Amino acid sequence: MRLWEEADALSRKDSDAAAAARLEEAADQDPGNARLRTALGDRLLRLGRPDDALATYAKADRLGPRELRLRQHLAARLGR
Repeated sequence: MRLWEEADALSRKDSDAAAAARLEEAADQDPGNARLRTALGDRLLRLGRPDDALATYAKADRLGPRELRLRQHLAARLGR
């Protein structure tokens, strides 16, 4: 997925805002992809947007499959 790759490259360059924008585009194109939503949540958290990250992680959790990183973030944020 090209947007995912662009987001990854931007994130490695410390351009988390641009990476989050690419991941949002990718998630819009593939709304059932939990991995994309988890990655977007990671970027939002790094941008200091914990409420948005939490909502994104929760959506990813509903989509499944369950990822360890996603479950760790949810546990830390929701006390699960």
